[in-house]
Amino acid sequence: MREFTDLSKCWQGVLGLLALVGFIMFTYNLLCWLFLGRRSRVFHTALLLALSFAHTQIMIMNAAIYPHYPAGIHLKAVPAFFTCLAFIAAAAAQQIHIRRWKSSHVSAMSVKEAFDRLPAGLCCYLPGGLIKLVNTSMDALCREAAGTPLMDPEGFWRDLTEGRFPASLQGGETPMLRFADGRVYRFSRRELETELGPVQELLAVDVSDDWNLNRELQKKQAKTREINLRLKALLGSIEYVTMSRELLQLKTELHDALGQSLLLSKRWLLDPESTDEARLRETWLGNLRLLESSRPESWQKPYYLQKKQAEALGVRLEFRGRLPEERRLIPVVETALSVHMTNVLRHAGGSAAMVDAAETPEGCLLTFTNDGVAPSGPIREGGGLSNLREAVEALGGSMTIQASPLFRLELRLPAGDAGSL
Repeated sequence: MREFTDLSKCWQGVLGLLALVGFIMFTYNLLCWLFLGRRSRVFHTALLLALSFAHTQIMIMNAAIYPHYPAGIHLKAVPAFFTCLAFIAAAAAQQIHIRRWKSSHVSAMSVKEAFDRLPAGLCCYLPGGLIKLVNTSMDALCREAAGTPLMDPEGFWRDLTEGRFPASLQGGETPMLRFADGRVYRFSRRELETELGPVQELLAVDVSDDWNLNRELQKKQAKTREINLRLKALLGSIEYVTMSRELLQLKTELHDALGQSLLLSKRWLLDPESTDEARLRETWLGNLRLLESSRPESWQKPYYLQKKQAEALGVRLEFRGRLPEERRLIPVVETALSVHMTNVLRHAGGSAAMVDAAETPEGCLLTFTNDGVAPSGPIREGGGLSNLREAVEALGGSMTIQASPLFRLELRLPAGDAGSL
């Protein structure tokens, strides 16, 4: 039978490679049994690993140019080959057994793998900050938020509650982070009682869908509130229109009563005997009483509708000074008040709309301000402001808009009679 040393260098290398493969496989198996906690399998695998290592070393010493192996140890080529195959087969059988045992048993490594596959971030640590378990999701979140791996969970939680990260949405007991790709995570912490004592559990849950739905709901609620405010203002307008219709009906009835009184008077003048004088006198007295009550009702005064709209919209409308009551100026001032209230609600987000009126040699100066937020940039005149400018200039007046440091709208109206509101 041929000796191992009689083989060519190529075949010696092939057999050495097979021996090295068996040694590496046994090394891997030994590490697997150690991680799985199977102490009964560790001894057998370690023994096979030692034998494989010894066989490999003997092959290396036989293949050396100047052999330094103990006397009498000479490997035969065929037994060496089958010994390598036997080691590889034994190592492969052990790996099959390892896979079957992992699929049917729960080990510390399988628990760690299960935690790593969780989409939620999880970290368990002792009260002093010593980490006992952290999955890949939590570590990735910490890297993305702080730029470093999770090494100090206590410090990480403190930074979360105080909102120190650029991606922080809110702090407190339930901090939230929102990353550049739109993902939103909510963090929570609780204390667990275990056999080893109290353990802190830090949990991160992906709430991106809930957050987006909440944002959409808030937008719809804001739009609903705006529609409700408009409906309230519309109800105030309906009330004004109803009262105006009733006034028109009263005027029509007064017109008819006056016409009847005139016809009765004409008949009495032509033929006194054919007309009841007492009835004629009563008709005229009733008409005169209606005509004497010439003082307008509160809802007939100028700017009543704008006041009612402001109340319905939740805006405090403050008049300071004497607003014009000339018939040709009232429609323009009413339009200005409506535009001003709309801008306060929609753009400034304020709760009070102030109007200052001052008399000038040229006429009347009206200044509109509010308690809301100043515009962030130049004001572009839209439909409301453009229509107001046209109406003011049609009367011979002028309009000026100032955006900084606070919003200020000035109307200069031509001279006219003024009254106090």
